[in-house]
Amino acid sequence: MSSESQISNDLKSSQSHLTRQLSQLDEPYLSHPVVISPDRSQLKANYYLRGFSIASCSILIALILSVKTRLRYSDRFGICTSPTASIFTSDSELPFVSCIVMENGTIEFLGSRSDLEINYLNSLVRYLIPSRLIRSDNRLISLFLSTYSLKVFQLTGQTSVLPGLIDSHAHPLERGRAKSGVELLGCTSIRCVIERVIEHINSRSDLLKGPRKFIFGDGWDHTLFESKEFPTAGDLSTDPILKDYSIVLRRIDFHAFWVSRSVLDLIDIPEDSDHEFDGGEIVRDKLGKPTGIFVDNAMDLVRDVLPKTTNEERLRYLKSVSKEMLSLGLTTVNDAAADLDTLKFYKALDLQGKLPVRILAMVDCGFEFCGDQIERYQSSMLTIRSAKLFIDGALGSWGASLWEPYTDKPQSNGTLRVPVEEIFPLVKRWVQAGFQVNSHAIGDRANTIVLDAYEQVLRSIGTIDGPCPNVPRLRIEHAQILRRTDITRMAKLGIFASVQPTHAIADMDYAEDRLGPDRIKGAYAWNSLSRENVTLVFGSDFPVSPVSPFLGIHAALTRKKPNEGGGTLSFNSFINRDDELSIGRGERGDVRAGWYEEERIRDMKEIIKSFSLYSSVSSFNEDLIGSLKVGKAGDLIVVDKNLFKKDPEWLKNLKDDYILEQDDDDDDETKILKMKVLGTVLNGKLVYGKFSQ
Repeated sequence: MSSESQISNDLKSSQSHLTRQLSQLDEPYLSHPVVISPDRSQLKANYYLRGFSIASCSILIALILSVKTRLRYSDRFGICTSPTASIFTSDSELPFVSCIVMENGTIEFLGSRSDLEINYLNSLVRYLIPSRLIRSDNRLISLFLSTYSLKVFQLTGQTSVLPGLIDSHAHPLERGRAKSGVELLGCTSIRCVIERVIEHINSRSDLLKGPRKFIFGDGWDHTLFESKEFPTAGDLSTDPILKDYSIVLRRIDFHAFWVSRSVLDLIDIPEDSDHEFDGGEIVRDKLGKPTGIFVDNAMDLVRDVLPKTTNEERLRYLKSVSKEMLSLGLTTVNDAAADLDTLKFYKALDLQGKLPVRILAMVDCGFEFCGDQIERYQSSMLTIRSAKLFIDGALGSWGASLWEPYTDKPQSNGTLRVPVEEIFPLVKRWVQAGFQVNSHAIGDRANTIVLDAYEQVLRSIGTIDGPCPNVPRLRIEHAQILRRTDITRMAKLGIFASVQPTHAIADMDYAEDRLGPDRIKGAYAWNSLSRENVTLVFGSDFPVSPVSPFLGIHAALTRKKPNEGGGTLSFNSFINRDDELSIGRGERGDVRAGWYEEERIRDMKEIIKSFSLYSSVSSFNEDLIGSLKVGKAGDLIVVDKNLFKKDPEWLKNLKDDYILEQDDDDDDETKILKMKVLGTVLNGKLVYGKFSQ
């Protein structure tokens, strides 16, 4: 046999062995198409193998046989995208990279594939493998990285990576409770509500066995009913099955209870029909009798007769909602109203290392100062350093406090839930105790009053000219209806606007009826706020809106409803639905302009930052989370689509020899609605998805 034939046979044997080694790797994957696989240039690998000497091949084979993939179960691993996808970091200095490496929960590398090879390939391996081959075969690189120093997950196609998303305003335990109660989102009639309550009773053996038990539900919206009027306790007695139950149903915005007659019998209600409830309303009929609707502060009368929540229930609710959050790419949530018992519950779990998601909790003590009963607390998983104040009610229940009367209810300007003269002293006291203040304000009057108080506080601590390291990072929660002068003032004072894009979608059918054609121009004014350099932080307010951040991303980008089959449906009808979604189109097939679309956010990078970096800054966690940056926590998500295919900043980094394939026929708007989370990593560990370390 000639020496040339011998060399050829040796090379074939070496190649065969390498192939077997590759096939035996414990190839982790998220789901199709997230697999470790070669790109198209692997076809050149056979050519480059001719550069191996017999000695080199022998050494390589010996090394492979003698060294196990000892880091297969390590806390150190890397993720790389294909050349036609991206890792978006939310970091302006390095917005797009191809690879990320995490170790012990912390990001230790961000950069290109070639930089990763230089940093992590064993020097002997780099010496033995021709550089041409290293550049040509990602599978071979993955083999040697995993054998000697690092396990790399090679993503393919349009599969991309985003920072772990943050919901800046939500009610996680309430979502957990809602999931165990009656889901009323999307009901367009009282009959629908009754049928869902009956279905719930029939599905619960414990409810069937005993009468007079409490039944809880969430999500009804009378603006979807034909009459547009509040329902009554009598409506919950129209079916004989319901007569023996104590039913408490919370409106979609959390600002009204609808209760059954048996609950009314438990409540100590003032008989005087002229009695006014400070900061709230007991809705009465023409005879002065309570109808079963309690709005804003009057809801406390109902709460006083409800069973108290136990820690066992809290744990069940938290586990339930955490699974849902992680499956949708949310690694952190701001609990927008945590009472003292809930804070103790969170802290106890954190000290045991059992919090399933990061929680940024807002202390809710109503209209009292309780900073002397709770200490500021900050760990990697739990932050307690902000207080929540409720200044007014909600637009849907005519509770948002307005300067002028409601257009469709001219006898009312809404409700201030706390006297004006008490707001500044309360805010100041919280700030002096070292707490951030996050004030719920929806109506234009409520927003003005909050800004007045904030300005006084900032003036008193000497930071009136805007943000500085010592500013308490004051926030307005919702900032829903604003006068133009107050938008400018928010920017000057450095106030964060914590807004929920899906609220605009849920409210668009009735908001203009409430506000009229002029005030509506200052409602949900995200782009106006952004142009004035007000920092926007995004959330959902779940369970008021669905948990999915992608619905929020879609709403911020388009100001359109998700809808099906070309016909417009209620936004809330999509809760817990798996139907294929599309974008509503006009009669001629053109995509309809969004609702007051001049207020949409056009830059996808800014939208993602509002769900990540800006949210972390607004809650004092920017050094830990919010962006993918060396030294920060390894919180990220892997999604099945590239949101940045049209972004100029990403396109300029695309190699000239790669052609962007069309992964589907969807436009960008539909793509967001169809987005799937393939994997979620929290603190460098996979907590949702199919691959594991």
